Amino acid sequence: MKRKEFIQEIQKELGRHRKDYFTSAGYVAPGCVLCKVRLNTNGQYLEHLLVDVLPGAVEKILNVAKTIPKPTGRQHEVGH
Repeated sequence: MKRKEFIQEIQKELGRHRKDYFTSAGYVAPGCVLCKVRLNTNGQYLEHLLVDVLPGAVEKILNVAKTIPKPTGRQHEVGH
């Protein structure tokens, strides 16, 4: 996987986690809407992205990259 593709995938995953308000146990709470994690400050939100989200996203992307066959460099023609 190329560096640019890797960065785009990380950006896509981080973009899914947005700080907003969500309903939890009948009350409205600030935090990560996707994870339903209560986060009151921007610092807590950034820590959530760095500690909770980023490691899993990197691991997921690296595992997907391992399953993609690498080009051999030479193409063999059929029948030769």
